Amino acid sequence: MRIIIAGAGHVSETLAKQLHDEKHEIVIVDRSRDRLDQLAKNLDVSFLCGDVTDPAILQEADPGRSDVLICLTDVDQTNIMCAALGRALGYKRVIPSVGDPRLKVLAESLSFDEYITPAETVAEKLRSML
Repeated sequence: MRIIIAGAGHVSETLAKQLHDEKHEIVIVDRSRDRLDQLAKNLDVSFLCGDVTDPAILQEADPGRSDVLICLTDVDQTNIMCAALGRALGYKRVIPSVGDPRLKVLAESLSFDEYITPAETVAEKLRSML
């Protein structure tokens, strides 16, 4: 699979490493050139420097060749905007991260069938371990 990850935080880094180890093609998009340079020292994936809410940047990541756009910045509104733009540009699947439970209703109203809520995901994992 070809997977675009918007945002270059720790979750993105861990996910990219795991998916790359499974032989997926990964592109990480972030506005911080310094952060991308730092990740490039440890990850053998592709990088694109730019704003994930800029349609031109998401278009450059090539939605027609990509299987999924995962929006993992540290700002929920950015993730929702990125996912909405991704859908409009033709990404087959978009998965935003929505940490603020109050914004889940927005994600649902925009008909995002798939989205991640980090606190709930961690809680569910811990509960299943008990």
